[in-house]
Amino acid sequence: VRACQARVPGATLFRAPLGKLTPALWRAARREGLECVHWSLDSGDWRCRSEADVRTCASEVLKLARAGDVILFHDDHARVH
Repeated sequence: VRACQARVPGATLFRAPLGKLTPALWRAARREGLECVHWSLDSGDWRCRSEADVRTCASEVLKLARAGDVILFHDDHARVH
């Protein structure tokens, strides 16, 4: 948790790696004053292998997303650049 805070100073939210929030991680995050969050909609962007896949993924997310959703996108995926 502290390593995450060092990378994003001033953060108030914490998402567990791979979405696997254990009781120990939850306690550590709360001790550091962070609110634990999880996504409500997985974009599936990690499956995109082509520009056509990216367009399909975006279209599906736009159809499924509702007000208040937290949408999971990956910033380390080759198709985001």
